[in-house]
Amino acid sequence: MKVNNHHSNRYYNGHRGYYPYRYHRYTPYYYGPHWHPFGFFVATIAVTAIIVSINNSHYHYDNGVYYTQSSAGYTVVNPPTNIVVNTLPEGTENITLDGESYMYFGGAFYVKENGKYRVIDAPDGAVITNIPEGAEEQEIEGETYVVYNYTYFKPFSQNGKDMYQVVVMETVEQTESS
Repeated sequence: MKVNNHHSNRYYNGHRGYYPYRYHRYTPYYYGPHWHPFGFFVATIAVTAIIVSINNSHYHYDNGVYYTQSSAGYTVVNPPTNIVVNTLPEGTENITLDGESYMYFGGAFYVKENGKYRVIDAPDGAVITNIPEGAEEQEIEGETYVVYNYTYFKPFSQNGKDMYQVVVMETVEQTESS
């Protein structure tokens, strides 16, 4: 993996490029008793869960968590990109980036369309305050990133508050020279 350098001339939340990096440890955020990390298994889901579908696949959605049915219950899965839900849970972060509005909750980014919310890929440069349980720290090119839901975040501190900025990574193929 290699850090995407194409962002360096863009402005993110009033700053050129990414925020200055000052390492802070990843601390999982607790979204409450109704939120579960990817891979979590439950025998039953809440009666408030609704069925949402995309590409002929059905998911159960409840309080920002997406489940698929398994043989003995339900397993929490990554939110599928482009799936649409009617509501977002309390505690959703509102983010403005390059004049666009986004919402973030529990590792998923959303855009509002026609009064509903569509899951999108993490927008490069978006800044969030919380990453839920299940993320891992990974060192790339000598810097530590936090990886969650296939998204890389660069931790930084601003005014004494720990935050995370989305960093798009690129796969660089190694070529052999003769």
